[in-house]
Amino acid sequence: MPVDLPSISKQELFARLAEGLAAGVTVVTPNVRLARELAGEFDAFQAGKGLPVWETADILYFNSYVERLYEDYLYSNTTATLPQLLTPAQQRQIWESVLKGATLLSVADTAADCA
Repeated sequence: MPVDLPSISKQELFARLAEGLAAGVTVVTPNVRLARELAGEFDAFQAGKGLPVWETADILYFNSYVERLYEDYLYSNTTATLPQLLTPAQQRQIWESVLKGATLLSVADTAADCA
């Protein structure tokens, strides 16, 4: 069940993450930088408890989470077919076609940012 992060403290979140993968807790962040920062803070939290080792927290950047869901479904025993995921180059091409004709300094750079 998704949990709205503002509703729990960081200490509570880290306590739940410390239960490991068996607890089924995954944190999804909007960018790679935040995922890395939270993972580092979680490691510091665990080290502060004097633990010599611990299970890696399941903290993922949104795109990584979507790719995981896609692969889980792809390799499951389902009969449904999945569309292929777009490559980064394909995503940029689509964004460039959407932005074509816009009065931007660089359509290519903007498309890359959008993708």
